Amino acid sequence: MDVGHLKREEFKGELNGKIFGLMGFGLIAKKVSTLAKIFNAHIIAYDPFIDPSIANEFNIKLVEINEIFEQANVISIHFINAHCGENLNQTTLLFDRG
Repeated sequence: MDVGHLKREEFKGELNGKIFGLMGFGLIAKKVSTLAKIFNAHIIAYDPFIDPSIANEFNIKLVEINEIFEQANVISIHFINAHCGENLNQTTLLFDRG
């Protein structure tokens, strides 16, 4: 598959039983985790700023950042771009590790 040229027949869309890693666990990542669970994905997340009770509330496992790269089949990155000053934007990137 060429980068930027996703062919529909090459994408199986299978998240069942996969480990979905979230880097950052803000508003958008919480919504992504809810959607991924619909497909029976297991959710792990790295966010040094959230309370562990939030992880329990969303039924996810908090891990260290290196564990995201070691364990996740899919990685979704959700960090605030603090360089934007008052107009904070959230950047979302998605990587499928196969």
